[in-house]
Amino acid sequence: MQQGLTRDQFERLRLASGHACSYCESFELLQTSREARAGHNLFATTDALDIVVRRDQTAMAAIYAAASPRYRTRWRRWLEDV
Repeated sequence: MQQGLTRDQFERLRLASGHACSYCESFELLQTSREARAGHNLFATTDALDIVVRRDQTAMAAIYAAASPRYRTRWRRWLEDV
């Protein structure tokens, strides 16, 4: 079962990633609209890919520090394999 983010978790990730789009201006909209979540995810994925392409390890570290503990120790290993 998928668990959603709390407002605080969402804001921490948004600040860490530097992501901003018209969809994520309303946390409530993202909670209630599948279409809004899909649009937001598209823009957020594009931003994340840009960070990876630039190999911006500072941004990656900030995002993973705010993200799931499961991935905090894996991202550097993943980056080495790319």
